[in-house]
Amino acid sequence: MTAGETLAGKELTRSEKIHLGMKEIAKRVRTQLKKEFPWCVFSVQKDTHSIRIVLKKAPFEAFVSELSNTATSEQVKCWANMKERGYLQVNHYYIKDSVFYTDDCKKILLRVKELTDEYNYDNSDSQSDYFDVNFYLHLNIGEWDKPFQRI
Repeated sequence: MTAGETLAGKELTRSEKIHLGMKEIAKRVRTQLKKEFPWCVFSVQKDTHSIRIVLKKAPFEAFVSELSNTATSEQVKCWANMKERGYLQVNHYYIKDSVFYTDDCKKILLRVKELTDEYNYDNSDSQSDYFDVNFYLHLNIGEWDKPFQRI
């Protein structure tokens, strides 16, 4: 049995999922994203210790058209820059709290995070400078040289 197979069609346990190789994890995430969001275009790439997922195209706007009056000057600067470039590196720890994404975009980003968390663990202790994760997640909207596109 290879790492990607299940036992008699049975879904893998969390313990089995986190022991898969990076290539298999990227393949499974890519397949699940295509299944759940066929109207979106994603790029899923693996590296030695990371997975990079880019939301490239979607049938909705990814970024809000205007910020609320409570936005800080730093948020306004960042938002203007990202709107102009069509690109943003997402801090996946603060998706819910972000003022930059539309509701549709937030739902998809949260699902991507949830899906990748099924294959990840984090036993890190940043206070003692000890980092122990299955992989690091790099989540982007658009790419620096290819902006996000509404389709």
